[in-house]
Amino acid sequence: MSESKPAPPQISPYVFPVLLIGFGLWCGYDGWLTADAKMAEHQTFNRVACGVLLLWGAIDFFRTHKREVAYKLRQQAKTETGDAPEPAEVADNSDSSDN
Repeated sequence: MSESKPAPPQISPYVFPVLLIGFGLWCGYDGWLTADAKMAEHQTFNRVACGVLLLWGAIDFFRTHKREVAYKLRQQAKTETGDAPEPAEVADNSDSSDN
């Protein structure tokens, strides 16, 4: 009797952009708003990192959002036309369980 292992939990595709934006805000605080004298030597690094991370996070957020919307539209179109899901989609669907 073979036991099938449950699929690992899925994480949101928005985790990475949120982490980038969060770290960018942290660097922005350290680069422009902090009054800590120890952080003065890292000020330039934090200002540059703030700009890079916020821009990267915003681009990745909008790209992820665009892909998610396109995926949902494809799924909706397949459901409406009655097309069978592709094998990769069946394997990715971990919502159904036979337990």
